[in-house]
Amino acid sequence: MKKPKKHHKPHYHKHHHVSFPYNRDTGDLPLRGVATIYTNPHLHRNVETTKPVLKKPPTVRPPSLEQLQTQVYFHPKKNTNPASKGPNPNADPELYRYFSELAYQKDLKEIDNLAKARGWYLNSKLSNDETKVFTNPTTRTAVMAFRGTVPTKWKDIKSDLAITTGTESYDMRFKEAVLHFDSVKASLGHQYAIDTTGHSLGGQLASHVNKQRPGEVRENLSYSRGTGFVEPIRTAPNNSWDYSNAYDLISLGARLSKGKTEHNRVDPKAKTPLKAHDVKGLSKLTESLSKYSLPEPPQQSSETSTVPGIRIM
Repeated sequence: MKKPKKHHKPHYHKHHHVSFPYNRDTGDLPLRGVATIYTNPHLHRNVETTKPVLKKPPTVRPPSLEQLQTQVYFHPKKNTNPASKGPNPNADPELYRYFSELAYQKDLKEIDNLAKARGWYLNSKLSNDETKVFTNPTTRTAVMAFRGTVPTKWKDIKSDLAITTGTESYDMRFKEAVLHFDSVKASLGHQYAIDTTGHSLGGQLASHVNKQRPGEVRENLSYSRGTGFVEPIRTAPNNSWDYSNAYDLISLGARLSKGKTEHNRVDPKAKTPLKAHDVKGLSKLTESLSKYSLPEPPQQSSETSTVPGIRIM
């Protein structure tokens, strides 16, 4: 009986570095070493075994205007300062404290010159005696800085009484602040992200606008915010930040408010209660926290970095 013939496994010759021609239709470049061809001289046919094809890296495009508006590149950083713990806002605390200080001045040209030194501009058409509007065409950010109490103005005194009793919604300055925010947003459209800030009465005005227009204010930074008896039972929004002195009794309610207590930044040093409420007295605290603030978003080219009609000299 004859033994069955053994089927020998065919022998293949291995060839490397197979080149592919340039494709004019798709623009793909020639690739090398992406496939191995095995040829069998006995069968007189080719058997192709392909490996994963190398793909071209994805094209990195510059950020769009919508991305700059929503500040998608900004993420809260952890604060390692011993004065306070927790995340930080998407803004520079010292810069916004400075804007709150400039809100008390009346000379618009001087305010504009001081703002230009920091890369910002005063929009004189949108500003008035009670609120100053600063814009930055590069970061597409607008800041509304509300002025605090002027002792010689009866209108401000009535607003302070409204804060004490918790009736801000019925006060004239608080109503005008919300209407002013609506006009600024309508003027700037969706091209700018709007932040609010202020000192003392101005800080409570900024916080009131933030609560009355939820989701429309990006960040709210208040300094020595004036508070009343009902403030401890109120809840602070997610995007609200308070900077005050531990000896400041006027802003005590802000430090006791419910909700985002980790958003409170407290300076433990002060000589007198009056100096503890001063906006300039918080400069050391805000300067120490500024290095934890987030970086500026990517800059656009000069062709799209400015918006006509926004910069007012």
